[in-house]
Amino acid sequence: MARRFSLNSSRKNFPEKKILFVFGTDTGVGKTKICEIIVKGFKELGINAIPFKPVETGHSRVEKTSDAYKLSQACPNLSPQETSYLLFKKPVAPVLAAELEGRKIKMEEIISVIKERTEKGEILIVEGAGGIFSPISRRFDWLDIVKALRGEVVIVIGNKLGAINHAILSEKAVIQRKVKLTGWILNNLSKKKELAQKTNLFLLKKFMESPFICEVPFLKGEPSKTFCKKVVEKLITFF
Repeated sequence: MARRFSLNSSRKNFPEKKILFVFGTDTGVGKTKICEIIVKGFKELGINAIPFKPVETGHSRVEKTSDAYKLSQACPNLSPQETSYLLFKKPVAPVLAAELEGRKIKMEEIISVIKERTEKGEILIVEGAGGIFSPISRRFDWLDIVKALRGEVVIVIGNKLGAINHAILSEKAVIQRKVKLTGWILNNLSKKKELAQKTNLFLLKKFMESPFICEVPFLKGEPSKTFCKKVVEKLITFF
């Protein structure tokens, strides 16, 4: 039986169910892979973590190339339909993808479905769409949803040229909105490292205010259970 995931006793006003939002500094920085690692890592600790991608563009249905499908593979007891909600065909910002189909993304609807998904496990891992401010509506953004649900944020930084600027801007936005920022993960996007990739971690540690969780190496295949467990063990020290 999975053990109960307990929050630090000093965090009295947090909801019983924990919601962790995983956002990227940009699109294509490896959010889905990091979500998979986190879900698998919690499983190794006996904690039932549920992955969820409420909004995805570039797919009109759950296909093997979709993020929602990949997330379902990290949690075999869930179907791809359970790890996804709103899917839009065009690979553009969600607000535009929805408008092109004559649809609207409603804040109350997203909040409701996320609350519903929290009942399936002890911690819900919610993957965003694109960067933190990739627009999902003309009336609200991702951080409005996080605040309404009293969730926490992990920022995934793709290790590439320009990463430092994107990371600092993303962090400042979260802090200014008074959203709980658990920390950040540096994800290596290729095996080969130029000077920027070799020095980004050093500079990010100097300039980022939130906790450094870990660096994820370039992964061609599936990460080991041991590696996933180590990532989550580091992550939960900042809860």
